[in-house]
Amino acid sequence: MKYRIARMEDARKLTAIVQETIAEIYPKYYPREVVDFLGQLHCYENIMRDIQRCVVCIFRR
Repeated sequence: MKYRIARMEDARKLTAIVQETIAEIYPKYYPREVVDFLGQLHCYENIMRDIQRCVVCIFRR
């Protein structure tokens, strides 16, 4: 398994993965308002900002 800091070109794919996970899994455990909040919190712009701050990492096989 490889580990690296996310790059700007990873942002769209990471956002899609995060948003799909929130939409599929979180409604099973949280009220709709919480799911909506978390979806907004983990938007593309915030993921980009975190990548710029070097706080997002990727694990790959």
